[in-house]
Amino acid sequence: MSRTFMGHRWIILCFLSLLLAPLLLNGQDENLTLDPDGVDESLILRYIHESKLDSAERITRLYLDYVRNNDPTLLPEAHFLRTMGHMANFEYQAAVDQANLGLKEDPSDFLIETKLRKAKANAHKYLGNLDSALVQVEKVLERESEVDRAELAEIYYAQYSIQTQLGNDDKALESLYRALDLFEEVEDYSFAASIRSYIGVIYHHLDEDSLALDYQDQALDYFLSHDELDNASYVYLERANMYIDMERYQEAADDLLRVVEISDANGHVANKANSLSLLGTAYLNLGKQQEAIDSYMESLAICTEYGIPIGIASCKMDIAKLYLKTEEPDSALRYAQDLHDICVQEGFMDYLPGAKKILSEAYAMNGLHEKAYTMKLEESELRDSIFSLEKSETIGKLREQFEREKNLREVERLKNEAQLDALKRRGLIIGLIVAALLFFLIINREVKRRKKAKELHLAEMKLSETERQRLADQLAFKNRELTSNALNMAHKNEFLTAMGERLDSIARSDDPQKEIRGLRTDLKVEGQMESNWDQFISLFTETNPTFYKELTERYPDLSKGELRMAALLRMNLGNKDIARMLNISDDGVKKSRYRLRKKLGLQPDDSLESLILSI
Repeated sequence: MSRTFMGHRWIILCFLSLLLAPLLLNGQDENLTLDPDGVDESLILRYIHESKLDSAERITRLYLDYVRNNDPTLLPEAHFLRTMGHMANFEYQAAVDQANLGLKEDPSDFLIETKLRKAKANAHKYLGNLDSALVQVEKVLERESEVDRAELAEIYYAQYSIQTQLGNDDKALESLYRALDLFEEVEDYSFAASIRSYIGVIYHHLDEDSLALDYQDQALDYFLSHDELDNASYVYLERANMYIDMERYQEAADDLLRVVEISDANGHVANKANSLSLLGTAYLNLGKQQEAIDSYMESLAICTEYGIPIGIASCKMDIAKLYLKTEEPDSALRYAQDLHDICVQEGFMDYLPGAKKILSEAYAMNGLHEKAYTMKLEESELRDSIFSLEKSETIGKLREQFEREKNLREVERLKNEAQLDALKRRGLIIGLIVAALLFFLIINREVKRRKKAKELHLAEMKLSETERQRLADQLAFKNRELTSNALNMAHKNEFLTAMGERLDSIARSDDPQKEIRGLRTDLKVEGQMESNWDQFISLFTETNPTFYKELTERYPDLSKGELRMAALLRMNLGNKDIARMLNISDDGVKKSRYRLRKKLGLQPDDSLESLILSI
């Protein structure tokens, strides 16, 4: 089975590939009949790779029904295959539930248990439950010596993918090196080459670009020498992303042209669309604006032909930005409006704030200042609402997970108590035969009943204390949210007043074009929201009066940006929230964290958050 791999930036490529695959296959699924002896993991994988997802769903469902009625000893394996069917159809919660059913069957074959836990970990990962995903992987690794070496290699690979999403690059690197050793041990050199490319990605996150490129070159050499051009194209694409980050745009363009060539030869239109979009970015930074627009347009044409909304939105965003940069107002406005419309129509909430920002700038460039102002307000309100919603959802998920795990522990305890009570009842029946022991048994049972009542009373008191603490935490969160909203409202009111005065000034001005240029500059500056930082620092200093003083006394060389990062970490914000507040990418947050760790002199095993919270 050919193994291909994808880098962390290839979300659009993954999405396109999954949607386009059925269009590229000839024919439809055959009418399926169940042959139980022929149902195994390789069959389901074949259906999935051929995008016959309905067949995978149906055959796993039929096989599970057959096993229930004819051979219950195969239930763990049947549940695993059914879990694969759910995963193939993106039914991740159903996959978690199905894997749980398989694990409840207490599989005697540890290989099946390993596969169930790995599938459950992947489903949790796609649901965003990274801690739960990590728990499943670690349960397998507790019995590492019993795991098949090839399966163990994939477990460490799964651990890497979870750790890297958690932002634990050092731990992710350890998992990758372990996976690399195991893949080479079982002589799966193709996947080992893929692992080398992933190692390169991690080193790039850690600003070790020389090592990063070295590992990418090793992976590329293997794939080219073994004529695995599909896999080679993914390495070219990943290396091109690195070159763009390193501002080595010509080398990025060369790699991306090679990807386009391979994709044309193999008919991989999705891969071609993604590489053309990146090629446009490389050309734009090389000053080749016409080549950039041609690449963006070709990528857009592919996405439009195959009806891929997310690809269309991405291309239109790039094209609108380019026309804004080249000051072509009509074209910029047309593509900005198209981008905004498709984001609203398809519900692309991650894209919508950026789409509103671009449309606001396009309105301003065309002299439509009232629309520009209105769109800017909508952007600001949307970003605020998304931030508040995501924060609330994160807290809700954590609370929900805690309650769920607590309830599971309570159910397990009650089950154990029920079993114990059953034994006691049988003992009591036997004891009734022995009249001499009757009185002793009654007293003994009464003592235990009182003890249980006392324990129940203590448990209720502890539950009340937990509830009070939860309400206190909720009140503290609401106070912080109220403070944040007050700051935002104050700033927005000031900005509204200022913009109103500017609009009045433009109406009275003899030279409105000069005033308009000034207004456009203010709109761009407002997008940076630098003033919010002064308000944030003021509020943060009020709630943490000694933090900055102690931090700068210990580490006087910290920059303003590093002090900001320390303050956000002090607030226990995650990487995604920090990226939004600093207006940078997730990778930018990781790099900032890494530089801050170096400034603070931390070792790889030291916790950055623990140090910040201790000050």
